[in-house]
Amino acid sequence: MARNSTVVTVFIASPSDVPKARDAVEQVIHEWNASNSKARGITLLPWRWETGAVAEYGEHPQKIVNRQGLNDADIVIAIFGSRLGQNTPDAVSGTVEEITLANAAKLPVHVYFSTAPLPNDIDLKQLEALRDFQTEIQHISLYDGYESVDELKTKVLRAINHDINGIEPLQGMLPRAHKTNSDDFSVAIEGSIIKVSGNDFPVLNSFIERTKNQLLDRLPRTETTEADTPKCGVLDKYNRSTDSLASLLSSSPFAYGINTKPEDRTPEQYCTEINDWVLKFRERWPSARVLFLGSTLSPCRPVIENNSDTFLEDVELTIHIGEGVVGIDHRMKRNPDSKYLKLPSPPRRWGPRKVDPFSAPQLFAVPEVDIQPFRPRSLSWSNSNNGSVSLKYHVGDLRPRQLQKCNDSDVVLIYVGNEDVGATVAASWSLTARGHHKLYEGKIEVPIHTRRDLNSKLGLALDTLKIE
Repeated sequence: MARNSTVVTVFIASPSDVPKARDAVEQVIHEWNASNSKARGITLLPWRWETGAVAEYGEHPQKIVNRQGLNDADIVIAIFGSRLGQNTPDAVSGTVEEITLANAAKLPVHVYFSTAPLPNDIDLKQLEALRDFQTEIQHISLYDGYESVDELKTKVLRAINHDINGIEPLQGMLPRAHKTNSDDFSVAIEGSIIKVSGNDFPVLNSFIERTKNQLLDRLPRTETTEADTPKCGVLDKYNRSTDSLASLLSSSPFAYGINTKPEDRTPEQYCTEINDWVLKFRERWPSARVLFLGSTLSPCRPVIENNSDTFLEDVELTIHIGEGVVGIDHRMKRNPDSKYLKLPSPPRRWGPRKVDPFSAPQLFAVPEVDIQPFRPRSLSWSNSNNGSVSLKYHVGDLRPRQLQKCNDSDVVLIYVGNEDVGATVAASWSLTARGHHKLYEGKIEVPIHTRRDLNSKLGLALDTLKIE
């Protein structure tokens, strides 16, 4: 349902050494919107250069950031860690320039300095410059400190509430804020949220058990008592050979050719290697499962249609999907294998192995790098701790009566909430454009599709894990 709303742009300013603090401020803004936006008719719009700025040529980067973001700001939150930042043509740092310009424009500016322990790789010159700036402004401002991200969130929320409480009686404080209606735009999600049905643990446990048995079957077996059987922790028991002559021959270098090296591990060491592989495999599995789902399932893409006769520049669309939905990275991999999933390889089978006596020793291992072609992305997303995901689509210019589809979507939406979910999940969206200073809002329903055929593909992926 469409509704009127006043948009308030919150500009997040800081040097590059406080990414977690920047994320925390944006999270506070989204949480404020979720609790207050509908009731108060006010929506906060976070702006940060890494997601809000558009690539542009012809000016100093700071001037472009000022024009694209700061000039439209209503509130400025400035955060410092242990750096002041790089200088610009007009100021000792970009963040200082943003604070100065915002103050000149009579905007509310809230400055926070970190009081946490300094990092080990600290730049002493940057720290000295930061301390000088802090001393310089102590007589013209009331700044605050924060020791942790949680403390910063609490103080930023208090500052935002202080500023917002003055909006209704003092609308002149926000000369750029306007109300508008979302009927001018149609927004949808092409694709669906995937609910993965079934438990993958039986497939995983079956693969681990099968691999363990294949490894243990290579051990020499003879009649033995249980008391003589070494214990393998989580592994099955195995029988060790008691034939001393066979053991002597198997460990002798004369029992094999020059191209073969005898087994140099004890059964106990071999068993420990298997145990360690099982533990590492299970630890790695949650990350591998994300890669598997991201390469197997289809991505979603936002779609927007401009129903008006207005030409809009630098359009940015934000879609917030709640109720147990997370986004994961989509990679085009038709048949994901164990190498792509980065699963640990099992230990070498028991027994002699072939070697090249004339090969030079390997001084160092060359790491394998998963090289992905670079391309600028128009879609980004972030998952929150409360089980929701926010999509940000940099649409660009949007012509009148034009339908625009995000063609480089790299996000797969996975449902991880309650089992009794319905056929759709509710989502809300907001849209802004440069120069219009309006916020368009609306609500949509995103369909849920259940997939039940993934265990077979998972089994094929696991079977590519070879034992040497």
